[in-house]
Order: sequence, then structure tokens, then C-alpha cells
Amino acid sequence: REWQLYFPVDRQPARTVQDRFHAVLQSLEARLEAHWAGIGQEKQLLVEQAQKLVSADDLRVACDKAKELQQQWRELGQASPRHDRKLWKEFRAACDAVFKRRDDAVKTRKDAQQEQLNQAELLAQAMEKLALEADDSLRSEAMHLEESFQALSLGRDAAAVRDGLRQGRGRVAPPDGALEP
Repeated sequence: REWQLYFPVDRQPARTVQDRFHAVLQSLEARLEAHWAGIGQEKQLLVEQAQKLVSADDLRVACDKAKELQQQWRELGQASPRHDRKLWKEFRAACDAVFKRRDDAVKTRKDAQQEQLNQAELLAQAMEKLALEADDSLRSEAMHLEESFQALSLGRDAAAVRDGLRQGRGRVAPPDGALEP
């Protein structure tokens, strides 16, 4: 812009200066393009690494690595604007896929835990019902319910259900606390 402030000038005397000026600009542009190309190559490697994480076996490690790659992406700076946008879309899609796998796994695990909790609740209710009708013929049914309950994989959320089962068992079980078939 500053170069253009000095126009109009005679063309003939300014030609040599203008040629030198353009040569310097071309040199700067070439260095800038080389810098952008280097960043573009490094970002391409990050994209490839992120894409490999999508199918990684250990999801926790994959998520941690994706976060690390995102930090490296930010530290690299920008490649050429046109190329950088394309690389970003690919990188973002791969990272999003990794985190979606994690979210899906968490949801699946929570759904399974909730199903286990629901089954435990039904067993505890059945034990309480048996406690109300307790006699020797129902003790084997109570024992079966307790065994089914123990077979469930319950998390911390099942404390209330466990207490309900214990209370029902206490009402059905003989005074020594052991269930008899």
C-alpha cells in the first residue's frame, strides 16, 4: 500500500526499483508459502493420527490422545487458509468420532447398569413379598431370589435395593440368618 502512495511516477526510471520491490515480495511470499506448507504437512500427520484413533481398542487412551492432538493442532498455528480449512474439517470429524464412541460407550454402560438396577429392584420386591407370606415352603424361593440378586453386577446406585433385599431376607430367613432350601 505504501508503495502505491508514491504513484504516479515515470515508468522508465521506476522500473528497476519496481522490479527489485517485486523480487523482495516474491521472496517473502515464497517463504510464507513454505512456512504454510510445513504447517500443513504437520497438520496432515495429526489428521492421520486422529483418524487412527477412531478404531482404537482402548477408548480412554484414544480420548486422551485426541485431546493431546488437539493441543498440538492449536500450537502449530495456521497453514494456508484454504488448505487449513480442509484439514480442520477432517481433523474435527475424526476427533468427534472418537468422542462420540466414548459417549456411546458411557450411555451403553449406564443403560446396562440401569437394567441391572431394575432387575435388582424386582428381586428385592419379590423378597419383600415372600417375607409377608413367609413359611418354610417359601424359603427355597427366597434363596433362589437372593442367588439371582447376587449374580447381578450392581454399582453404587443399588444401595437402597440391597437394603430392601436384606430386610426381606431377614423376615424370611430363620433366626440364625441363613436361608434354608
